[in-house]
Formats: sequence, structure tokens, C-alpha cells
Amino acid sequence: MEFQEKIKLILNVGNKGNKDKNISLIDLAKKVINHEPKLFVEKFSDQYLNRELKIILRAIGITKKVTFHVSRHTFATNYLRAGGSVEKLKKLLGHSKIETTMIYVHIVNSEANEDIFRLDNYYL
Repeated sequence: MEFQEKIKLILNVGNKGNKDKNISLIDLAKKVINHEPKLFVEKFSDQYLNRELKIILRAIGITKKVTFHVSRHTFATNYLRAGGSVEKLKKLLGHSKIETTMIYVHIVNSEANEDIFRLDNYYL
């Protein structure tokens, strides 16, 4: 039996403020874990994750500076772009206040406001 089949659909992760939370694993995450089973066995510092992330990005040709923190922002913004709810995002990110999560709504709303002007090109 592959490691992927042995793991549960939920992973317990610690986060800022020592608040543990359970997150569901999408199929892609399960594939990553199956490929690198020790990935979630140990806890790693943000600095270590940032170094490893830099190595991975360099290997695939991405030169933009990305950190673990930036990846959280990217996830949150893309989650909302894909139609996810702010309330669920708040839980996924482990925010205690909805106001903290609302920054991502403002980002997505500003994109929508910019996109509305594309209609001028369509109708004019």
C-alpha cells in the first residue's frame, strides 16, 4: 500500500499563535506527500522553509522572490478568485478576526473593479 493511501484526508498543522488546525488535503497535496513522505513528519522553521522554497523555485526557473508568507497570500487570493468564501478562508488561515482575512477580499474586489472596464472594449 502506498503512503498516500495510508494517510488521512486531514492533516493537523500548527500555525502562528500555537493554534493547531486541521486542513483537508487535495489530491495534489497527497501526490506531493506520496512523493516525499517525510515532508510533514518534522516541524520546520519559516527560515528553513524559505530556503527550501528558494531552491525549488530556482530549479523550475522561477526567479521571483517567494517566501512562505507570500505563498499564504497567494493561496488566500487564489482561493477567493476560485469562489471560496471569506468565512472558510478565515478558518483555513487560522485567523481569529474576520478583519484580518478581509485584506484578501479587497485585493480580489480591486481586480474585479479593474476588469469591469474591459466591457468598454467589448461594447465600443
